[in-house]
Amino acid sequence: MQRSGLVLAAAGALALAGGSPGNARAATSATTLVQTETHLVNVEHRAGGAAPRDVRARSGVVYRRYGSHGYQFQPLASFGRVNALIDAGERRRARALARALVARAKTCGSGLCWEYSFGIYGARPRWTSGLTQAVAAQALARVHLTRDAHRAFTAIAPRLLIALPQGPWIRLYSFSDSVVLNAQLQALLSLRQYAALAHDRRAQRLSSKLAHSSRLLLPRFDTGWWSRYELAGGNAPIGYHRYVTSLLWRLARTSGSRVWARQALRFSVDWRQPPRLAIRPPRRRIYLLSSDEHAQLSLVFSVSKPAVVTVRVGAVSLTAWQSAGRHVLLWRPGAHTRSTVSAWVSALDYAGNASAASTRAIQVRRDTTPPAVEAHLVGDMLFWRAHDRLSRRLRGVLIGPAGTELRDMQPSGVLSVLPEAPPAWLVVADSSGNATGVRLPGSAVGPPRAVVLPALRPPPRETLTWIR
Repeated sequence: MQRSGLVLAAAGALALAGGSPGNARAATSATTLVQTETHLVNVEHRAGGAAPRDVRARSGVVYRRYGSHGYQFQPLASFGRVNALIDAGERRRARALARALVARAKTCGSGLCWEYSFGIYGARPRWTSGLTQAVAAQALARVHLTRDAHRAFTAIAPRLLIALPQGPWIRLYSFSDSVVLNAQLQALLSLRQYAALAHDRRAQRLSSKLAHSSRLLLPRFDTGWWSRYELAGGNAPIGYHRYVTSLLWRLARTSGSRVWARQALRFSVDWRQPPRLAIRPPRRRIYLLSSDEHAQLSLVFSVSKPAVVTVRVGAVSLTAWQSAGRHVLLWRPGAHTRSTVSAWVSALDYAGNASAASTRAIQVRRDTTPPAVEAHLVGDMLFWRAHDRLSRRLRGVLIGPAGTELRDMQPSGVLSVLPEAPPAWLVVADSSGNATGVRLPGSAVGPPRAVVLPALRPPPRETLTWIR
């Protein structure tokens, strides 16, 4: 069973409170010892920018740097070191460190508790932790300090347990009701080993209850792609996600329940498998000055898990954190867009796994087909019908004694003209400048030569916009 290192990961930012000391002299001695050692450690290791996170006092006790608080006594990391020394076969050093930690304990009723003597998260100094007490009971039992181990366990219930409808949950911070997954699983494993070594039936019953409540609540810590640090909370940092996964595998090996293995497998896949990207093939060709559906590209793709997604089409790109599912972007070419472009999508998930996908080449063209036009002059009324497959924005001009410009023509329409000066030709152009001329009935005027309806100006720049 691998125990070293795992309990160290849970010690991230503990600041915990203890109970009322039962023996004033012992309490004063423990407090003075910690205060003196804290001062010496901070003098020896003046906390600066490059100062290590953890240091050890001459006693072997672990001190951790907490910002402006400097180095502070870290009981959980210290008991984690006891376990690590045992795993390394250095039982004599482990027992000496365990005795040093017992000397720094305070009496809490009939139990022993280890205090965190600095304020954090808005809480006052002198706090304790149910997780620390569980790991302490485990470590002390492993070096055969069974009586002290029993007193460490005794300090847990009921003050360092949270009563949930599903069962008890270990209290990570004595000042908080946060339901933290890694604390529960580590405490469960630690108490199970302590119970076996110390033959403590109360600890065995509590570990069974912790296992039951953990199994019931485990699905609520799964977001579908990652683990939650605490119940109904946000995503766990990757270090805690991996730590929880390792705890679940240990529970799977030491328990008959398959629940642990199934969840461990899900979490393992979450932090090892890159996001899956699927891009719907876009149209092969778009037209620079055509109507919207032909002048812009809909890029549709899906991503299997939340990720930082970067999309590049032509010369423009967008980057954003996107949820799992289907996403749509619109891209419009600009005046200087190359004739051939491609779309590329990349995704970087929470754990740093990356994937990418690209599309086939997209051709950017100009429309060269003139619109189809029909026109009839009946008396002083001009009737027309015009259609262009790629552009709905049509412009026209009437050629004759009274020239009339039709800036925005509808696909069909009626226009009143002067009877004494009827037009001879109707010229219709699309947005690309392709023109069609229609001779009107009764006209003897030849086809127009100098009438030019220029192409509309393309947008100056390419654009890329998230739609969904």
